Amino acid sequence: MVKVPTNSFRNAAIAHGSGTLGGNAQSTNRAHDRVIKALQLLRLYPDQGREALSELAKDSNNSVRAWAATYLLPLDQERAITVLEDVARNDESIIGLDAEIVLREWKAGRLKLLA
Repeated sequence: MVKVPTNSFRNAAIAHGSGTLGGNAQSTNRAHDRVIKALQLLRLYPDQGREALSELAKDSNNSVRAWAATYLLPLDQERAITVLEDVARNDESIIGLDAEIVLREWKAGRLKLLA
């Protein structure tokens, strides 16, 4: 099995979470762009990054877990929903609220995922 580099996705997701929690829109937007670029690299692997996203969904950082689970939804919906529900239930910050919104929009069929 090929080891997929996940550091850029993880670091960008952490930066996004920090910017979100700190209310810094500029750094949050830059981090979002980095998350998408890292995701695009993961999508180049034969499994579209499924294994890497599954591993990232186990991370200790809830921002990383939520980002990974969001992009895991079309690849492994059951696992992704479990992770997002856990983040929504156990993170009282805006990251938990974001996870709740992602779940609601996915279940309603309104979530359009980039990359």
